[in-house]
Amino acid sequence: MVSPRLTPQERELRAISEKAWVRSILESAQSFGWVLLQRAWSSQHSPSGWPDLTLARPPRIIFVEAKAERGKLSERQEQTLNVLRKCGQEVFVWRPSDQVEVIDCFSDGKVIRPSDESGT
Repeated sequence: MVSPRLTPQERELRAISEKAWVRSILESAQSFGWVLLQRAWSSQHSPSGWPDLTLARPPRIIFVEAKAERGKLSERQEQTLNVLRKCGQEVFVWRPSDQVEVIDCFSDGKVIRPSDESGT
């Protein structure tokens, strides 16, 4: 089976490491006044499956699992995220292609993009 050719944008997104993506998320969060409460920086120092980032900007607190574009959740991560959701928490799994969603979340949907200005 021949794999389809990747667009330049797809190649660019796949080239972003999870570590670089976490840095980008943190920079975006900070620019909108969010505070990093916890960063799961190593499986040795965090419970198995715990989300990479816990961020807050009152009255909201969110849990973020950052993944490289083709990264997959482990079974333990899926279980943990589902428990957090069942507890009524905001939980996100973000990949580099989710940049618009990231900005919408941090800005509470108040960022106007060019496509929004035309009423579409």
